[in-house]
Amino acid sequence: MTNIHLKKLKANIIQSNSGIYYGVNVQHKWIRKSTTSSGFGTIDGDSNTVRNNVSLIDKRK
Repeated sequence: MTNIHLKKLKANIIQSNSGIYYGVNVQHKWIRKSTTSSGFGTIDGDSNTVRNNVSLIDKRK
């Protein structure tokens, strides 16, 4: 069994696909796979406007 002990936990962002749960958790023979892709990137400069934004996810990595 794996034990994880934290002195402090800080969450900067909780999104609709996120959660923080605590307590005793016992899952016998569970198999789980999940993925989340989110982000906007970086825009530099002053008074910028973003139009017709398109996002691409490269799942080959």
